[in-house]
Amino acid sequence: MLLMRSFLQRYQAGECIAVWDELVALQDTVRDKRYRADATAVATETMRRARHNVELLIQRLDEMGYRFVTMGVRYDCGRLAEKRFLRTQQRLALKRHPGDMTLDFNSAEFCSGVEATAIKLAAKASSGKPPLMDREVLDRPIAKTTQQLEMLEKMAGGPLPLSLRAWYEQVGGVSLLGYPSTLVPNASLPVGDPLMIDSLGSMLRMLNQEWDEREDSSSWWRDGRIRLPLAPDDHAKEGDCGERYEMVIPNLCADGIFEDGNKRTFVNYLRNAFAFGGFPGWRRKKQAREIVARLTEGLLPL
Repeated sequence: MLLMRSFLQRYQAGECIAVWDELVALQDTVRDKRYRADATAVATETMRRARHNVELLIQRLDEMGYRFVTMGVRYDCGRLAEKRFLRTQQRLALKRHPGDMTLDFNSAEFCSGVEATAIKLAAKASSGKPPLMDREVLDRPIAKTTQQLEMLEKMAGGPLPLSLRAWYEQVGGVSLLGYPSTLVPNASLPVGDPLMIDSLGSMLRMLNQEWDEREDSSSWWRDGRIRLPLAPDDHAKEGDCGERYEMVIPNLCADGIFEDGNKRTFVNYLRNAFAFGGFPGWRRKKQAREIVARLTEGLLPL
């Protein structure tokens, strides 16, 4: 008699995409007794692989000289660099052309000043910790993770999709934000929309600040559901005014839509991010091909 293989067995045998497609197609019935344990096991195995990939990318980037920075440092350094650059321009203007006080925020001089300031502040903030031990880069699950997940699901009035819950149980918060010029000096390589998923703690703090206003002006509560602010969008990561990548919860399904403008599921977003070494914004950048090839070697399929 031919025995049917479980979703997990098929996933481990290499049917990663097919298995997730089938789990998503089950919609909320994935939580029925006949599917739930198997589907949860697939989600756990998927995010165990994602953790391996994240840790490997962070280690490789560190070895390649990549300088990680936080969003806070990025904004702070922009203001500091602006002040320093303005003072320099003022001195030059007074000497050469009194009254000419134009501040070009796109100039190479200003941009390099921002970057140099960011790297200096980031090094000071990290206190010499390797990125894998820096919670600003990888905020691993802690003893309170289960409690935090339950709190988030209580606020949402229902569960997270299996994929996102497994992510926080296995991986946690991640930020590959940094300056690519430390990888490719003198190349106009963009930040690359690096993989970033906010930690549970930071999201709960953000949501709690607006909890009492959720019926009125909150940007996260709409139609009785939470638009979970998972990460800054690509514009914000570049230092511009941006929005957030979101996912609507509660969600009874195996996976949810990661709203980054492509309407792909969270697992598919992660697949795409890992396909480009954690920097999906480098998809069409020729100068990044060699770096991407080095970063992606040996990453596990999701």
